[in-house]
Amino acid sequence: TGCVGVQEMPAMGTTVEDVVAWVDNVEQHVGAAVSVLVVDFIDKMSAPRKGGQREVSTYETGKVVMEGLRGLAVERNLWCWSASHSTGRGKHGKRLDMGDAAESMHKPRIADLWLTMETNDEQSEVSFFVAKHRTAKSRVAVGPLPAEFECGRICPITIGGGV
Repeated sequence: TGCVGVQEMPAMGTTVEDVVAWVDNVEQHVGAAVSVLVVDFIDKMSAPRKGGQREVSTYETGKVVMEGLRGLAVERNLWCWSASHSTGRGKHGKRLDMGDAAESMHKPRIADLWLTMETNDEQSEVSFFVAKHRTAKSRVAVGPLPAEFECGRICPITIGGGV
């Protein structure tokens, strides 16, 4: 239906169960299924503590959150997109890879698609790296592409031969 719902949730306190409850509420209110869920961003979510359980490590939290969101996506047949921190250092030159995921390697292991992105020094070009794609080709570089972040564009839009 083109309906967009946005909900701010507390950083480091929001669990997958909180997101599922919000999706349920949106679907009831709108009367249609959510088709795309964007979580900004996964590293700010938390794993639930039960009883007197100690705080879950960030490494294990990555696993709990990724498995939960992937399960939600599969169960509801929806796309779930998010972003995550990197360690900030690519082992293969400047290119970031799956091994550069910050805090938990569970995140790229569980994800169906893992993309990394770098910009040039002027931020006028962006390059993507398809580090993992569960159902298609992985280890593929895309770009560099012209970027105009002030306009929200990654590449120029061409209409009838012109920009």
